[in-house]
Amino acid sequence: MAAAVALCAVAAPMTACGRDGPPIRSAPSASTYPGFHPGVRYAHLGDSFAAGSGIDPIVADSPAMCLRSRLDFGQLVAARHPTGFGESAFADMSCAGAGTADLSAAQYFGVPPQAGVLGPATELVTMMIGGNDGRLFADAVAQCSALAGRDVAGAPCRQAHEAQVDAQIAGTIAPALSGAVALVTRRAPRARVLIVGYPRLLPPRHG
Repeated sequence: MAAAVALCAVAAPMTACGRDGPPIRSAPSASTYPGFHPGVRYAHLGDSFAAGSGIDPIVADSPAMCLRSRLDFGQLVAARHPTGFGESAFADMSCAGAGTADLSAAQYFGVPPQAGVLGPATELVTMMIGGNDGRLFADAVAQCSALAGRDVAGAPCRQAHEAQVDAQIAGTIAPALSGAVALVTRRAPRARVLIVGYPRLLPPRHG
């Protein structure tokens, strides 16, 4: 059974070495389309947070709609891993807008299921996904932004939407994420699976 542990402590210092830090070698990618093969040693899966969408430069061989950055944390881990990952050993499958369903189904034309690169030979999987399931992220940003100016000293978003958000997490996102982890561990039974949490977008007590 693969181990699932948090990667925040690993990802944070690596991500901090961005464009203002030392030069970063872009990790080679096996995710050319079509024709990649399952069983890469390291697979990086997830949505726009995993893909580093909006951070230049983008991965040259990646689909334009995925907005996959050469500085996403999967690329940094692959480039700096002590054992190294060759051209056929690493696949960055992260893609903007991805949900857990896109692990097992094509997200866009020409963008295959992310979990398709996994196999018995896979040793490491990093995954950051779930925020697009049930529209939690999009709805939270839109609704809380609309309420923010009404009570700048209070917690209008929490008062109006806390129960709705909690229900969506418990009823939609948690089961979807559990299913995603089960899929990954089934496809890559020997892999170490690192589930990465999202950054805190809203304050814990106010807003």
